[in-house]
Amino acid sequence: MFAELAIMTYFEMSGWKSRWIETYGRGKGQPAFLSEWKDNKFKNQIENPIRDKKILKILSNIASINNKSYSGCWDVIGWNSSKIIFAESKRMNKDKIRQTQINWLSAGFKYGLTAEDFVVVQWDIREKPLEFF
Repeated sequence: MFAELAIMTYFEMSGWKSRWIETYGRGKGQPAFLSEWKDNKFKNQIENPIRDKKILKILSNIASINNKSYSGCWDVIGWNSSKIIFAESKRMNKDKIRQTQINWLSAGFKYGLTAEDFVVVQWDIREKPLEFF
C-alpha cells in the first residue's frame, strides 16, 4: 500500500472525504485525483475527480496564488462540511519537504488557510509486522 492511500483511508474512516492528489507529469495543469491504485502503470490509473465545487475552488485559488500552478500541492486532501486538511507524506530519513511544497503551503496561507489545515505524516517500513491482541 502507498502511504498516500493509507492517509486517505484514515480520513475516510473518520467520516471525511479525501483524494490522493498527484501532480507528477502534469506541469501547471490540474492534478490527477486518485482514490485507489491498480497494479499497473501510472498512466493506466483510474482518476476519481473531486465533485465538491467548494473544494475545487479552494484548490484552484491556491494554484492561482502559487504562480498559476498545482506544482507542490500536498499529497492528500481531506475535507468534511467545515474543515479541509492537506497532508504530505514523508518517509522517515529518506524524504524531505521540497521548495515547491513550501510554495504551496505559503500560497495556502495567502489564501487564508492556517497551519491547522496542513499536516506532515512521517512514516517508515517496519521490519516486523504489528501485532494486535
